[in-house]
Amino acid sequence: MYKDTRNIKNLFLQCNTIEELYKLLHDYRAVEYYFIFTQILMSKSPLHDLFNERVLRSNIISKIYESNDLQIFNLSRKYGRKKKKLIEASFAVLKSPFDYVYYIISITTNEYWRSGILWFFSDLIPHANFLFLKQKEMRELLENLSKSDENIKLWLTKSVSKGKVSSREARMVFDSGVYWTYKTLKETFRQAEEQNRWFKSIDFKLVKTEEIRKFSLMKGRLSKFGYVMCNSNFQLVRENIIKKMGEIGADKIKILLDRSRKLIPDHKVRPLFIDYDIEVFTKLEDNKLFIESIKKFKYSSFAIIHGNPYIHLSLSDHRDGSSYDLWVVSPKRILIIPQIKSSEGSLSRLIQHIFEEFREGSVSSA
Repeated sequence: MYKDTRNIKNLFLQCNTIEELYKLLHDYRAVEYYFIFTQILMSKSPLHDLFNERVLRSNIISKIYESNDLQIFNLSRKYGRKKKKLIEASFAVLKSPFDYVYYIISITTNEYWRSGILWFFSDLIPHANFLFLKQKEMRELLENLSKSDENIKLWLTKSVSKGKVSSREARMVFDSGVYWTYKTLKETFRQAEEQNRWFKSIDFKLVKTEEIRKFSLMKGRLSKFGYVMCNSNFQLVRENIIKKMGEIGADKIKILLDRSRKLIPDHKVRPLFIDYDIEVFTKLEDNKLFIESIKKFKYSSFAIIHGNPYIHLSLSDHRDGSSYDLWVVSPKRILIIPQIKSSEGSLSRLIQHIFEEFREGSVSSA
């Protein structure tokens, strides 16, 4: 059991292989505000190459170990407007068993994770993207964990969620909130569906029963932005959540690959559908709400070719020069047509935005 959180860098340096890293994490019991974080990152380009280019240009990252399948880095960053705070954290970058999927693993605090490691990796977008989990996928992952042992009971203790309050003046009005609770998985998701709310993150607690004694086995959090954290029992989380997240990530990026027309003979189009299980485009207001959501897509510009009775938009992503035509072709379907330049990272970012700002759907090849 490791408790000296100030020597986490030294703990990582004990690992020469992925197996040794997993063994260390399995034995680790976090103290105070420290957790084991795992972020799922998707990239068609070798992350090793993207990351090394970023490290060479950076003065906040240093590589402290490298092997064929494992890299370990140390991050040191000062941030803040008035009073500067120093963030120091070590993390590992490793290739997952799934194509185009990588794991970023660290033992750190929530603040250092968000303002240090996630801040650093967000600069790789759209060349590498965080996994985005739909509501259904979050539930399935937590169900996997709850069913891993018949003596384990999963309780959801806190959630951060967003809900649609109303639509007025062609604008979708949301409220976001933090909710403290102590409910079962089934009850929590049923209530969210009734209230039309989407989870951003869910905190959970595993309680194990042995004969007449109950004790807390683990505390953790699952984020829709593709990371999970736990304070112990990493092996349990790895087997029941992380591996499944890697599989989900691989499936999502594979359907987005090679959509750019310049990569296709005769520059033929390879469109994508976003399908909904209910009719979401039934009146003019729905069209306006969708267009309003596209306006919020960062680092982009678009033109409205048609707005009524059907939608046709021309969209440019300024992060990497990708461009698309967006059509609403039925009350339950959006058509995305990638143009001459289109990357899987940009497509992933666009679809995630539509799911988050308009409505979650299912993606398929047209």
